[in-house]
Amino acid sequence: MKTEFGSPRLLSLEDFKEPCNGYLVGDTCFFGVQVLVQYYVENLECLSTSKVEGKAFCWKIQNFSKQNEEMIESESFISEGLEWVVYLYPRGNPKTDSRGHLSMYLKLKDGTAESELACARCSLVIKDQYYDNHLSFTGIASGSSFKYGWGSSKIISLSELRNYSNYFLIDDTLVIEAKVEAISKFQKSVDYGASI
Repeated sequence: MKTEFGSPRLLSLEDFKEPCNGYLVGDTCFFGVQVLVQYYVENLECLSTSKVEGKAFCWKIQNFSKQNEEMIESESFISEGLEWVVYLYPRGNPKTDSRGHLSMYLKLKDGTAESELACARCSLVIKDQYYDNHLSFTGIASGSSFKYGWGSSKIISLSELRNYSNYFLIDDTLVIEAKVEAISKFQKSVDYGASI
């Protein structure tokens, strides 16, 4: 149903080149792909995909350097009739190895709606408050990411975030934008009962 599948940010170059991770050995890396073809489908879920119209949700976090909480949550916002929130870890998500980074995730506020969704194209943006050099993180959320959050544990290092030449932090205020750009929802099951 899709002509391509993958991730725009599968692995950071830093982690890829780190010798102890074993991805790159002797300047050589092996890539593989497995394609599974199913010829008989008894029940097939139909998808309806809609492009989401509307503005991005904007979250201004004032006194950013004084945030003492491990995690802060945005106000909720509505997109395609679903309620979403942004989770931000100002000093990194303690459940991951992300100390010294900003961690940020977009998730459904009400987990009961996740069974309706197949996938959603989402974006998280850290705004450059003077110019248009925003830091944008875009990708596809699916499965458990609706419940636990889609995003990145290392969206930006804190040293880069605090670098005044990036204009991400102005007067100790950080501006985040979040948007759900397209949603695919499951519809009723179709029984084909024959090979395709």
